[in-house]
Amino acid sequence: SLKEEINYAYGVNADLSCLANKIFDIKDQIDSLTLHDIRQILKSLSPKIGIPVLPKLVERELSPDSVWNRIPSPLVQPKLDGLRGQIHYDGKNVYIYTRNLENVTNQFPEIVQSIKKMKVSTAILDAEIISFNPVTMTYGSYQQTMQRKRKYDIDKFSDQIPVVAMCFDVIYLNGENLLHCDTLYRYQKLLNLFSSIQSDKSVIKILETYEPDSCQSLTDLYYEFIDKGFEGIIVKNKQSVYEPGTRNFQWIKLKYNALKSKVDTLDLVVMGYYYGSGSRAKSGIGALLCGVIDQTDEKFYSIAKIGSGFSDELIDDLVSLLSELKIDFPDDLYVYGNQKPDVWIKPSLIVEVDADEITRSPIYLAGINRSVNLQEDDTKKGLSLRFPRIKKIRYDKSLPNTVDEVLQMYKIRKSLKI
Repeated sequence: SLKEEINYAYGVNADLSCLANKIFDIKDQIDSLTLHDIRQILKSLSPKIGIPVLPKLVERELSPDSVWNRIPSPLVQPKLDGLRGQIHYDGKNVYIYTRNLENVTNQFPEIVQSIKKMKVSTAILDAEIISFNPVTMTYGSYQQTMQRKRKYDIDKFSDQIPVVAMCFDVIYLNGENLLHCDTLYRYQKLLNLFSSIQSDKSVIKILETYEPDSCQSLTDLYYEFIDKGFEGIIVKNKQSVYEPGTRNFQWIKLKYNALKSKVDTLDLVVMGYYYGSGSRAKSGIGALLCGVIDQTDEKFYSIAKIGSGFSDELIDDLVSLLSELKIDFPDDLYVYGNQKPDVWIKPSLIVEVDADEITRSPIYLAGINRSVNLQEDDTKKGLSLRFPRIKKIRYDKSLPNTVDEVLQMYKIRKSLKI
């Protein structure tokens, strides 16, 4: 089977027509190619300027010790709460893609101008685009950054909400494919690139990066970044290559939640909503039924009914968004048990949710009949969230966390308590 190689090829050139053309080229030569030859062709694909590469994703851990045990002597960078941006440059044209492969080049004219001034012929940079106050030299909120994703009044908001692109990786530079190079080599390439930039006015900058030499050094870095107001840290294996679209423990995030009794935040899909009452009667939205995706059957499983954390601004945004996403019935796409909402929603809206704990529940069905090898774990019940609260809408994401990811989080927290 060539499934793994085809998935990789799509990760490198995330455009179906481009992948189809490559497969047709192989088909024309099929009589003279062995299976090994075909695998090598697909694995040797190089990124192309103007075609997005699926972004490398991160796993999560719950403590500096557990991170160090997985990746001793790593690279460490602060975790920013902005918009993932992949910046392409061919010496003339600039393209900026989100993690959802959306082209947002026109929304960030200052980034376009900055990369054109860099001493580089071609480049694909992996960055976090985030609002930035040049007077106080501080980052803005996720909500501020997302105001820049607009089709109108771009120049006005460019002045009102400046952004910077904090580059943390490079996957293509001056014609060289860096996907198969290790993380440390790519970071050194990034350092060399930015060492030639003299102007402080450039809005494309390199993200600060550290190499702790002990678990204690990693722990100190973690607390230092938390104290500075960052979300946490991203920890990377120096020897790992850039694997498009994959999520594994070569890159690990450790968020501020590890300091609390709470779980890490979750990205959930809105499956439907319940009508409001009392103060919520006017908006018509009282709570959201949310779920996660099970990659084994590509269905969405309920995990929480969320009625807390709604600001007036968030309610207004939800009313506008949900009115366009109503569906009559989701067929067999949703698995929800008895938790039927008043209104069903197309599975395209992702919200970030905070919670105090992940527990087993007879009401929700995510992870039901799935074992995580823990004593006294009732797998006849699904997973649910204790005291869930909505934090924000994730406009930059199109898929929620998976059942496997939530099961892993559940196992980690239960293991800590044993």
